[in-house]
Amino acid sequence: MPNKYENILYEKRGHGLLITLNRPEAMNALSQGLRDEVDAALAEAREDPEIRAIVITGAGRAFSAGADMGGGGDGRETAWPYGIPEGMSMTEYYDGWRERDRKSILGSQLYRWEYPKPIIGAVSGWCLGAASWLALTCHMTIAADDAVFGQPEVRMASTTNFIWILLAGFKNGLR
Repeated sequence: MPNKYENILYEKRGHGLLITLNRPEAMNALSQGLRDEVDAALAEAREDPEIRAIVITGAGRAFSAGADMGGGGDGRETAWPYGIPEGMSMTEYYDGWRERDRKSILGSQLYRWEYPKPIIGAVSGWCLGAASWLALTCHMTIAADDAVFGQPEVRMASTTNFIWILLAGFKNGLR
């Protein structure tokens, strides 16, 4: 059966399903397309009475490098040093970001927690940032000897800097 997804591999194996994050050239960075396909695959598996359990893993040398920071934004230029789109206040940006997270990311996490079939996260290699939430919101997570979990955005100079500026003050947030 041909794979109908672009960013994941959907393989039924007996009474199980193997979902493989399949963007090895980007270390399986979680683009919005990949996240949507994982959710769609889980919805499809939920309705399939033959599938009793799901395993989620990553192709290549990483489970996932975390959120895809390379694109998918609204295309607006960002204002230095704040990391927010030009012409937008930090409050507007933060409120919009929080609301999107509440609806999409938290909704996906709750969906996996309440999923009626066991979901197993099989982590090998890097599992960073948002990917750790994907792996750790599975019912069970199994880590290989080479698995590395981390939250690099704490040290990263990116659009998330505004959180540190709000928490630590302008001078400390830019260090």
